[in-house]
Amino acid sequence: MKIISVGGGFSYGHQGVTHCAIEDIAIMRAIPNMAVVCPVDPYETEAVIDFAVRHEGPMYIRLGKAGEKNLFKKPPKFAPGRFSVLSGKGDVALFATGPLTWNALEAMSFLRAKGIPCRIIAASSVKPIDRRTIRKAAQECRLLVSVEEHNVMGGLGGAIAEVLAEGGSHAPLLRLGVPDVFLKKIGSQEYLRDYYNLSPKKIADAILRRAKRNR
Repeated sequence: MKIISVGGGFSYGHQGVTHCAIEDIAIMRAIPNMAVVCPVDPYETEAVIDFAVRHEGPMYIRLGKAGEKNLFKKPPKFAPGRFSVLSGKGDVALFATGPLTWNALEAMSFLRAKGIPCRIIAASSVKPIDRRTIRKAAQECRLLVSVEEHNVMGGLGGAIAEVLAEGGSHAPLLRLGVPDVFLKKIGSQEYLRDYYNLSPKKIADAILRRAKRNR
């Protein structure tokens, strides 16, 4: 069984709170043997679908629906439990999933202008998760950040926190996402991302505040 969700996060935000999907990753992660994948762009979606056709077992594939830009130059090789490092240097590691990865990349520019180099990691495979890349970043970086268009409970940030706790790492983790509240705002995806501090500038601002606390 393969489940393809079209319009994850705030893609349909202009149609009201009932059309926002911000708890689905947490729900699907809790189902035994269910792979959960959030492609970052159309090219990776192509690679994920090609893999899903050959994969034996259930998969939940979470897509956007807003004319997402391509981050990759061609369909990348996809493997469950493997992240893609889009920018490999810096002592702050941003783990982003789904189309919101574009905002993480733009936030990187704001951070570099403030003298904070960072690495961007596309965490498309939320389950199974890339434990090796998470632990490596925890060893090399002074701050880890998860960025997701999803409730902060049970999504990418929660999955990363589980790995860090089991590995005994002391690297701090900043989880950026929708707070654990019922949505009340209606508007475009861009408006809602900004309202919930997921625009590139507000992602960068949150990281800057946390980085100052860690000094």
